[in-house]
Amino acid sequence: MKKLVTLVFALFLTAGLTFGQNNEANIDQVDTDNTANIDQDGANNDATIGQGVNNVDFTNPAVSIDLGGSPIFARDNEAEIEQDGNRNVAYITQGAGETSGSASGGDSDDSETSIDQDGDDNFADTGQGTFGGESDDDESTVEQDGNRNDASIAQGIFDSGQSKNNEATIEQTGNRNEARINQGRNGSAEDNLAEIFQDGDDNLGTIFQFGTSHEAEIDQNGDNDTATINQNGHNNYAEIEQN
Repeated sequence: MKKLVTLVFALFLTAGLTFGQNNEANIDQVDTDNTANIDQDGANNDATIGQGVNNVDFTNPAVSIDLGGSPIFARDNEAEIEQDGNRNVAYITQGAGETSGSASGGDSDDSETSIDQDGDDNFADTGQGTFGGESDDDESTVEQDGNRNDASIAQGIFDSGQSKNNEATIEQTGNRNEARINQGRNGSAEDNLAEIFQDGDDNLGTIFQFGTSHEAEIDQNGDNDTATINQNGHNNYAEIEQN
């Protein structure tokens, strides 16, 4: 009888380990002073937060947000996603227009985003004032702890987007991770700060800044790392440190 009880208890624990996997969470908010939080524990989960988004289609993976109507705004908003596990996906978008270019872009001002992922093979993507939108005085942070993770932050890009006085930071701990920051690419930008910190081997860090008076820094601690900073404009500062 004791062995039977032990076996049943062991099966119960095994079943409990699969709880929280293959979930999908979506939050859509319009206008100002909004706060959104998603917390997921497990593997293969998807999380999406859209604040002030109009007809934006994400295809990798297939996630779509359509709040309809004319372009809308994301001002003084906060969005946070926390994921603990492997192969998770996190998207945050604040102030975005139409991907087709048929409408003017959204507006993201004084907003903050945060994505925190603990595990391997995770993907994180943040966009503020994209697809013809405007991103002013925004802050975006991505933290990933694990291997083979991918992180991207875009502020004021695509279809003449604008990016001013923004801060973007990506911190990765582990091996074979990739980090990208784009500010004002295919648009205009000024007075932005972009930072990438990577601790581990075989990591890749890339920063694109278009416009004036930007600061960019990539700090890598490990072996076989690659860092690239591309600045198109004047009065910019760039620094790469590899140890």
